[in-house]
Amino acid sequence: MRFLKEFVKFFVIINTGILLVLAINYIGHDSVSKDVFWQIFISSAITSAISAAFFSYEPKRVIPKAVRALLWIGHYVCICIVMIIIGVIVGWINFDFKGIIVMILSVAGVYLCTLGLTTLLNRSEAKKMNDAIEKLRD
Repeated sequence: MRFLKEFVKFFVIINTGILLVLAINYIGHDSVSKDVFWQIFISSAITSAISAAFFSYEPKRVIPKAVRALLWIGHYVCICIVMIIIGVIVGWINFDFKGIIVMILSVAGVYLCTLGLTTLLNRSEAKKMNDAIEKLRD
């Protein structure tokens, strides 16, 4: 159940982030192909599944900060690889240095948006849980 909840949360946030990157990249262009929206939908689903798998796991003990940082880096690299593959397949980028850099930067933009929104949502959820615990104590 936690995986599904995380998947839906990530899907909404990642989909919004990708649409934002699309809007920025298409400033000055007249139109966008209707196929792009299905491509975004599918890439959002794939990257959301990866993210939910990474972040829905609850370890039995505290993970050291260095290991946590390596997991975040691994997650980012995994998402970049998947998005580069998708980008080449659907024609968003060319498989060359410039195309790969564009995708890495685009993923970074979406990643930062996702990280910010996820942090806000998690803090809000934690505050609600703490408030509920305080009510139980009273």
